[in-house]
Amino acid sequence: SSAASDVYKRQLMKMAVSDEMICFTYSAESYAKANKAGFISNEILCFNWKGEKIKKYLLPFPISTFCVDKHFIYGVRYIDDESIIYRFKL
Repeated sequence: SSAASDVYKRQLMKMAVSDEMICFTYSAESYAKANKAGFISNEILCFNWKGEKIKKYLLPFPISTFCVDKHFIYGVRYIDDESIIYRFKL
């Protein structure tokens, strides 16, 4: 039910992987609030392939989707119907 989903917090949302790690955008908001905001986040949690958390990145602004490689996080941000791709050093 929607009432039950409003209660859940601290969720992993979008996912990206590299040979070295698995990364997720993270939200401490309820599902309803995260959904209303378009599931954007400025927090990325990274895990090794054993499932152990290895790093947390706080970006200067929220992104909607992303990918990673050995050196960078590439994040997409939508501003005024325009897609802008940003690169953040790991």
